[in-house]
Amino acid sequence: MNSMKRSNQEGFTLLEVLISLAVFSIGVLAVVALQTSAIQGNSSANHMTEASILAQDKVEELMTLPITHAFLNDQDGDDGGAGVGGGLDDVGFDGNPGTQGDADYQITQDNNFYSVHWNVARNYPNTNNRTIRVIVTWNQGGRARSVSFDCVR
Repeated sequence: MNSMKRSNQEGFTLLEVLISLAVFSIGVLAVVALQTSAIQGNSSANHMTEASILAQDKVEELMTLPITHAFLNDQDGDDGGAGVGGGLDDVGFDGNPGTQGDADYQITQDNNFYSVHWNVARNYPNTNNRTIRVIVTWNQGGRARSVSFDCVR
């Protein structure tokens, strides 16, 4: 008695293969998106580090100058007088250091990618002190970015 048994077919159906490919593709796309985001974050952190180094270098340079040096004067008279400290946040610059609302000084670094501004406020926070704020600005991804360091001399 020879009975015929039906054998089970092994393997995957076409539908199972398509579903597994779709799941795999979604996973790969997620990894690519994560990698792109990590690269952008690293680039942003690199620019922030470079700007911080530029600001720190300028602060250290200014701190070594004699108090009577021209770079330690409020060029546009917007410091607000004794104890006010106005004008420290100014970053505009039209080439005329006497224009109020502009930074007292400006230089550019790294092929004009970074702008280094510094402002001086006399008698702030105390009499016979000068507060110096160094602000480094740059554009990244169409957005303005900045880092600022303060020192009191």
